[in-house]
Amino acid sequence: MSMKVNGLTNGVPKIPNTTPNNNSQKTPAADNQNTPAAVYERSSRWRPDTATLNEIKASVNASTERLRELVARLLNQQGQAWSNAFNINMIEIDEATRLEAQSLVADDGFWGVEQTAQRIFDFAYALAGGDPERAELLRGAVERGFANAERIWGGELPEISGRTFTRVMELFDNWMTPAQE
Repeated sequence: MSMKVNGLTNGVPKIPNTTPNNNSQKTPAADNQNTPAAVYERSSRWRPDTATLNEIKASVNASTERLRELVARLLNQQGQAWSNAFNINMIEIDEATRLEAQSLVADDGFWGVEQTAQRIFDFAYALAGGDPERAELLRGAVERGFANAERIWGGELPEISGRTFTRVMELFDNWMTPAQE
């Protein structure tokens, strides 16, 4: 599943009615000489994009459940040898499980850098309702989240997490930098 940021915005320009209200011979072009083609009315109160937030949550929950089942299956296989449980130094991983886990964290995998970074950014963008004035606040929240994760981890996060953080910050930079025309 891929999501495009442009598809997340809810703001739709309001186009003024160009049809004359009476049956006069005025043409729409004559009415529009001093009327803008489209008017953007910004709400004074931001609204998060709950549909996108719910979609992201459902996607993450489904993949988390898949990963949980993968780990549970692995631990169940190890649990079959309970009598040897206290002597296990390494967990043996079967080839199918290893390949599935590897595909999940691959560059194009669900838990890979690009998809994870995009989900984090999309979640922040949806929380902001697409409002760029909230970008700095949400960027700071993501930075604090990664810092908390590192503190809980007990040191530097794995390399894939660092690359994910860098990619999320690039997405924020792109959002916060006005497009050059």
